[in-house]
Amino acid sequence: MKWFNFVTIGCAAAAIGLLAFATPSQAGKPWFSVMADQDFTGECVTSATAGALATAPGGVSCYTTTQFVSGSANVLRITWSTAGDTHGGEALQLGCVITDSTGTRFCNPPGSGAAPGTYITKNKLPAGGGATNCNDGGGGDADCHDNSIEHTWCVPIKGDDVFTIDFRIASSGGSDDVWVEASNFYVDSTKMATQCDGDGIVN
Repeated sequence: MKWFNFVTIGCAAAAIGLLAFATPSQAGKPWFSVMADQDFTGECVTSATAGALATAPGGVSCYTTTQFVSGSANVLRITWSTAGDTHGGEALQLGCVITDSTGTRFCNPPGSGAAPGTYITKNKLPAGGGATNCNDGGGGDADCHDNSIEHTWCVPIKGDDVFTIDFRIASSGGSDDVWVEASNFYVDSTKMATQCDGDGIVN
């Protein structure tokens, strides 16, 4: 055997050994796609404020999907990627409501600090008042368009159930409109030893 061949084989064997050693410590739980969809054909708009109860969530529904999730999963990863427009200094708020056989709840856990009504505030902008504010939508002061928004909810579940997921928006002040457009919606599932552990929710 020539020396360069030995070196090549030795390096390849070492690389395989390192890969075998590294794989167990780096391996994570697989995520399975439950659904993926998009809405690029229109805008979702509201001036309504958020509600405090999942059964009366306020705002407006922009997209709803109903999916079966098998018993092998105990966590949903729900992602909304979109672009948002705001008027009059209003903050655009995202909400997610989930319904299964146990009832209806917000995707955010109770006591998570998201307010109001466990909506998540996005694109908080200054009130109208001159050249320091947006006017890229042609609607006057604080008319701010096409801001990138992405949010992911971690939702503990019990599988072998049907889940209806409602993606919603609300306006912080209730006097001016907020919009989303060019949205992508994703729902993925997995099995974890602890469910959304950062929120103190465990099996």
